[in-house]
Amino acid sequence: MKKRNLIVVFLLNIVTLGFYGLYWIITSMEGLNQLIGKKIFDVEFTKKMLISTVGAYAATFIGIGFIIYQALGKPGVFGSSLLIGLFIFCMMMVLWIVGMVILHIKFAAGLQKIQQELWIKEKLSVMLAGLMVIMFGATVPYMQSYINSLIDHKKL
Repeated sequence: MKKRNLIVVFLLNIVTLGFYGLYWIITSMEGLNQLIGKKIFDVEFTKKMLISTVGAYAATFIGIGFIIYQALGKPGVFGSSLLIGLFIFCMMMVLWIVGMVILHIKFAAGLQKIQQELWIKEKLSVMLAGLMVIMFGATVPYMQSYINSLIDHKKL
């Protein structure tokens, strides 16, 4: 596992609209499991969860697009179809945010467990990591800073 630059991690997460954050969390889980020498994180379950979530979003957007396409040119139907599409979109966004908060809290809890096992005094805040998810991209560099310190600690 290698140390990552916090600014680069943050910018990659912003530029890729969060997709780098999904890649980052998987590779970080794998790397931390190897660094510690035991399975703290269930990487396979996380991969399956993320793939199914992204797939559900793709299907939702295709469905919304189809609803709006079918309603185009039909008086009185377009407005209600657009409202249904927007409602579905909003519900999916709420589910996405809740899922990301849970994923990041579980990841942060695993990091905190590693810190406790290695007797590291400065502890990551699990709740802060969860709350930072809504500040787009802020959680990734926050947790990466603690991963970098774990890597330094293991080298000693």
